[in-house]
Amino acid sequence: MKVTRGYNMQVLSLVIGIFSILVFVLATIPLLAWINWPNLPVAIAGIVLGVMGMLLHGSKKSGIIGIALCILAFILCNLRVKFGFDVMPLFLSNLLA
Repeated sequence: MKVTRGYNMQVLSLVIGIFSILVFVLATIPLLAWINWPNLPVAIAGIVLGVMGMLLHGSKKSGIIGIALCILAFILCNLRVKFGFDVMPLFLSNLLA
């Protein structure tokens, strides 16, 4: 079985998707929410690699799973960054009040 470049891209997208979800879970710890900012471009890179891998290779299983994980990580990190689901604003508002 010959491994092509497209298959490698799909597997890399899957690895990036798993990594992005794990980083998001780590970023739920208070004071580590800043990790979501660098995680956003990583998730986008995983989406791009997954789509390119699906276009270059016939099998699409790992590419679809990698894209789905990267999209999920991107949405969750984006919500966390946009709406600031963090403990620090609550802590500071109680401290200053």
